[in-house]
Amino acid sequence: ARRGLFFRPVKKQLTLRLDADLIDWFQTHVPNGKGYQTSINDALREYVVQHAHKG
Repeated sequence: ARRGLFFRPVKKQLTLRLDADLIDWFQTHVPNGKGYQTSINDALREYVVQHAHKG
């Protein structure tokens, strides 16, 4: 068996203030009908993964 194959991090609801132009960009560049909040989460996840071992 492969461990972690279906791992999904727990989601936590919060209020986050972002610049309006960032929100507008994500809302207009959503791929395949995916929610813009999911796209923001994906972008943040990619950043964290890329920088996790650099600090």
